[in-house]
Amino acid sequence: MNLHEYYRFDDIQIEKDLYHLLCCFLASPRISELAIEDYEHRGNEGVHVFNMFLNAFETQNIQELLVSIAVRLRMIDDRLNTSHEKHIGGEINDVGTLTKGTGKAGDKVLTIRDACNKIIHAALIEYNSDKVELRGKKKGYLKTELLLYDKGDKSGWKAKIDIIKFVKVGTQVCELYDTRSYSNGT
Repeated sequence: MNLHEYYRFDDIQIEKDLYHLLCCFLASPRISELAIEDYEHRGNEGVHVFNMFLNAFETQNIQELLVSIAVRLRMIDDRLNTSHEKHIGGEINDVGTLTKGTGKAGDKVLTIRDACNKIIHAALIEYNSDKVELRGKKKGYLKTELLLYDKGDKSGWKAKIDIIKFVKVGTQVCELYDTRSYSNGT
């Protein structure tokens, strides 16, 4: 099959979205610190911008990026058929773990394709969080790990995704797509 018989993905845009996803997680602790500082400075007066960013935009932005990235990476993987490969562009094709429903044995390696499928089909997303402390005040921030469940009551599968690994392997999928696409004459 010619890779260009179908829509040509903008792999650069997917890589930008992967970068933005990573930035959301890596910025979370600092924005939490800024929210504490803002509250110390303003008290209960006015709009607390950084707190608003955390409460109103952080997880919503992450969810939108995750679904958008997952759909496009999954479609690229359909064309490249990399799901069986242990390495993609030098990165191990392992972005987390998959645990089947209760009573099932052990965890399974979560490949980039599996992660994309789980993101698309998840009924519940949990963010692994911690607290930053600044001058005795604490504020929550997101760590670079997600838990996805296929059922709201958590009785089915659970996927744990390491965002840093997801970004690295996802970027390698884009690079592989770019290399294979252009080497096929277009």
